[in-house]
Amino acid sequence: MAEVPEVKSDPDAVLSKATLKASALLGLSNAELAKVLGISRPSVSRIASGSRHIDSLSREGEMALILVRIFRSLDQLVGGDSCRRTAWMTSHNKAIAGVPKTAIQTMHGLVHTIDYLEGISPS
Repeated sequence: MAEVPEVKSDPDAVLSKATLKASALLGLSNAELAKVLGISRPSVSRIASGSRHIDSLSREGEMALILVRIFRSLDQLVGGDSCRRTAWMTSHNKAIAGVPKTAIQTMHGLVHTIDYLEGISPS
């Protein structure tokens, strides 16, 4: 039996791919994602093209991880329904005191949103 070579994934590449996917499914533009991560729009374009990755140990990496957690929590909450996910992201939320899509573009809003979602999500 032939041995299967061990494949080691690059955590920065995995985080970059997960962040781009979560961002798209949350309905964020590249400009909005740039604000969430605290980086420039051209940097987001380089991440999308694969010529740059999000450093998982950096501040932008921390913000990216929170964004992915927001997507996962919200997706669980809405049962994977993209229409409900979009409605939640674009509607005013009293607990968040704003529209989530706008709120997550600041560090405070990003953290507040994940705290809220993880507090109400079923285990």
